[in-house]
Amino acid sequence: MIQRCITEDYTSVYESLEEFEESNLYIKRMKEMAFSVDFVGDVMLPAHAYKGKKSCGEWQFKACLNHDRHVDGCSYCRKTEFHCNSIDCNTCFEHTIRRQARAISDRLTSFANLKKNRKIYMEENRVRILLHNTISPPDFEHYKFKTKDGRKELKKTLRKIEKLLGVDGGVTIAHPYRFTDDLKSAYFSPHYHQIVTGWIDGDIVKRIHEEYGWVVKQISNFDSDKQCYNVVKYLLSHEASYQKDPLSRSSEQSYSWFGECQNRKFKVESVLKYSEDGYDQLNKIFQKKITKTIKGKDYGLRFIISDYYQIVESIKNSIGSFEQYENKTADELTKIYGKYITPKQQDLSVIDNPAITQSEPFEFIQMRLDYADSRGDIVQSEYLNVILNRNLKNLCPECTLNMRTIVPNSSFRYHKEDFEIIWNALDKDGKTMKVDSLHGFEDLSITNTMKGMPYVKTDGSWEVDTGVYDLPEKLDYLPSQMRRTIEKTVAVQQIKYHYKMDNGHSISKEDLSDSVNACYATVNPNQKIGDFS
Repeated sequence: MIQRCITEDYTSVYESLEEFEESNLYIKRMKEMAFSVDFVGDVMLPAHAYKGKKSCGEWQFKACLNHDRHVDGCSYCRKTEFHCNSIDCNTCFEHTIRRQARAISDRLTSFANLKKNRKIYMEENRVRILLHNTISPPDFEHYKFKTKDGRKELKKTLRKIEKLLGVDGGVTIAHPYRFTDDLKSAYFSPHYHQIVTGWIDGDIVKRIHEEYGWVVKQISNFDSDKQCYNVVKYLLSHEASYQKDPLSRSSEQSYSWFGECQNRKFKVESVLKYSEDGYDQLNKIFQKKITKTIKGKDYGLRFIISDYYQIVESIKNSIGSFEQYENKTADELTKIYGKYITPKQQDLSVIDNPAITQSEPFEFIQMRLDYADSRGDIVQSEYLNVILNRNLKNLCPECTLNMRTIVPNSSFRYHKEDFEIIWNALDKDGKTMKVDSLHGFEDLSITNTMKGMPYVKTDGSWEVDTGVYDLPEKLDYLPSQMRRTIEKTVAVQQIKYHYKMDNGHSISKEDLSDSVNACYATVNPNQKIGDFS
């Protein structure tokens, strides 16, 4: 049944030992929930709110079941860790910040390279580097950071300061605490880290301090995506996490985009470079962009002007190629730009495939889309970045399609023993395995997950997650109000879960509010969950 394992350790992230150890030291202390006693207001640090859901740290089963596209009708499968993608989860937060850091650094690197935005490059000899700086409010304004309304006030002042600094745009990451040198405790000292493009004028910094009392400091500058990733991951390892009432729909993010880099002005998409799925992803992007609705009226895409870039070491030394097209359909544009999608089969005869080396370029296409009226006059332009994702890890080695998460179907009981043999042979590091056959499964996307998300335990047994977080081990160390908020959040999750089990559909907002107010549900540590046996 099992034919061969192939090793896949592809990554585009390489960190210096010093940067790796620095961010990992913070991660280690977060895992230990070392700062629970230091929190104030509704502001926490990552990994302190929840121990995790039952599925966190367990496994997903991924496979390519496209038998007709494989020479001998075989299947390919692998297992990957299951994560909830929450920075509050003690089990999953490290995975989450790495994922966020990759997305943020990709966006910043491509933004720093942008030459055709409305304001950027208007000045001659503008140096395209990324600048890391801190902006700190004065001590007498620190109290504002303890409440949501207070943080809004601080943000308004921060935006005024950004305009005075004259930076093009970037990302802001809020830090509520600073730490003792030995990282044994944290103390409340809110400040903001930013990674921006542009430069900072010392005279303006002095003026800001005199006018607002805020302190602006330049920390470092860099111009490579790898350096950017390392800095962002370090900053996210101790970013702010805001606790909110579980019945409130509004929430706050600990990082935000501003200036020309904000989502409204700077669009970023990603497609798989080495997969045939990349063509479909590219086509979906163009299908969405082929028309634009402005004030209730649709305008067609007339011109598309683009540069394809490769960055190996330095943004300043990026290599680009220019293209321009007029009045093309979405399918025609997919065919044109599909030349950058290069599906890559992986040789099964090579067990130890070489990883993507540090010299692999960061590739992306920067586009300006010009929309015109019926007379052909340009009405509005939009800027779009398409990042060519080089990740190979989840691709089928043979047909190159993205492997999908699969779960047992109604016939699984007839194939359970075969699955157990395969599961026990799979490597926990995510290596892909080729098998003769794989039956009794279906794609997760067509499965009814009303009763919870299916996952696999280490022993190969299937269970269904309740969606309820376990309370943190150091719950009693937290301030009383913060502790009550977390307990209430878990209670709300339990109410939602049990209501779905009893009624077959989700509870309404009104019924949920009534249930919470009527009886503050007790958290049950022994949650009963279903299985597929």
